[in-house]
Amino acid sequence: MNDLTDFCKDILRLDPKIRFAGVYFQGDLISKIRDGLEPLLNREETKMSLNGAVIRWTSRKVLGRKLGEPKFALAQYDKVFRVTLPLDDNNLILVSTDIECDILDIINKIQELKKKI
Repeated sequence: MNDLTDFCKDILRLDPKIRFAGVYFQGDLISKIRDGLEPLLNREETKMSLNGAVIRWTSRKVLGRKLGEPKFALAQYDKVFRVTLPLDDNNLILVSTDIECDILDIINKIQELKKKI
């Protein structure tokens, strides 16, 4: 778990526009928020969002049999981008960023960082 906390910290270091980094690992959420920021969602709302992300990712994997493996999913809200990426076959990376950012660059950096763990 400590390695995953460090991984979340490493994600936050990739870009100052990253607000939140979390890992859904074996049913638990390990997460970090950028120092000095107030979370937009409370812990219960974050868990609710996580449950939805897990369900949606499962359905993407089913479609992946025909479309190819999903690499990431992106949602744009008025205040943030939210990105879901696979950590491995059963676990997910969840990231929120400010809306004014180069989101594809951030996603690429996260994918590169993921290769190192």
